[in-house]
Amino acid sequence: MLTHLPIDIRRTQYKPIGKQLLIDYIRDTETEGGILIPETNSWYADVLAVADDCTEVKVNDRVLMSVYRGQNITFEDGTYTIVDEKDALGVVE
Repeated sequence: MLTHLPIDIRRTQYKPIGKQLLIDYIRDTETEGGILIPETNSWYADVLAVADDCTEVKVNDRVLMSVYRGQNITFEDGTYTIVDEKDALGVVE
């Protein structure tokens, strides 16, 4: 049984459809003093790919996401998440 897609997502052209984003969650936050703060109620994520219909978010944006959203997909090089653009709470500048 296939447990992951044999694709290195960072070297492949992947395009979500509809108004979806492919994101890579940043699970821990590091303080200036080097302390790791584990997962909280909202997570930051890096946007790896966006669908053509997305208007608010673009590739390489860092977004604040609602927790427990999206569908996890395991590729050869890691686990990523596909979410609806509306689940992004904001872009971090």
